[in-house]
Amino acid sequence: MSVFLTASRASLRATRTPASSMQVARRYAHFENTAQTSLPFPQGPKHAKGLAFGITGFFALGLGLPVVAVYYQM
Repeated sequence: MSVFLTASRASLRATRTPASSMQVARRYAHFENTAQTSLPFPQGPKHAKGLAFGITGFFALGLGLPVVAVYYQM
């Protein structure tokens, strides 16, 4: 029974300690989260035509492929 009392005393002591004395794991890293660094493809005014072509192709393939598959099955 004393094992349970010792464990409960330890947990009570942990709850009584102020939050300022407890160690907190912190990450000291800073990354710039801008559109140029967070997106996996080049963008901006210099790449506008290529980006528009890529997005249009992506949606055309994604929406057109099921239509072609249904046509082929019929």
